[in-house]
Amino acid sequence: MNEEVRGTTPRWWEDVNVGDDVGPCVKGPMSHGDITAFVAGCIGGISHGIQLREMARHPSWGFTDPTTGAQEAIIRVHDIQAAAESAGLPGAYDYGCQRCCWMGNLLTNWMGDDGFLKKMYVELRRFNVVGDTTWCKGKITGKRNEDGQKLVDMDVWGENQRGETSMKGTATVRLPSKAPAN
Repeated sequence: MNEEVRGTTPRWWEDVNVGDDVGPCVKGPMSHGDITAFVAGCIGGISHGIQLREMARHPSWGFTDPTTGAQEAIIRVHDIQAAAESAGLPGAYDYGCQRCCWMGNLLTNWMGDDGFLKKMYVELRRFNVVGDTTWCKGKITGKRNEDGQKLVDMDVWGENQRGETSMKGTATVRLPSKAPAN
């Protein structure tokens, strides 16, 4: 699928209409490597010593990996299948903030370098397990001029390969205008 990355080509406020589609921006199929890269680049990690001390203080925060016998933090539901299953989940799954970043990617691709993401709100509705593909999409719901800012409002959502909505929300983007500034 060819995704539009607007980049240095401005998306003008005057050229956007209510009802226009935004995207899609496709992510996946999600892998363990995707999750690991997100954690390394955005979240960081917990050193093993800190993790063990915290699990000693809060035993319910951990589990014993049935494959290795090692004590692991329950946060490993995001990358170890056994951890996810021990918590009653369908499988290892993404971090919610990772999926929110995907939505931000949809919006910044759409608006281009001259736009500004003023507001984004996303609700996570379903687990996004390893192997899932997500299509991030949007639809323009409104345009307005507020205090000299040319704003575009939209509904945004993510659909998986089963046609389920795994996230939904709203966004407001400020776009440049062809009209001269007052």
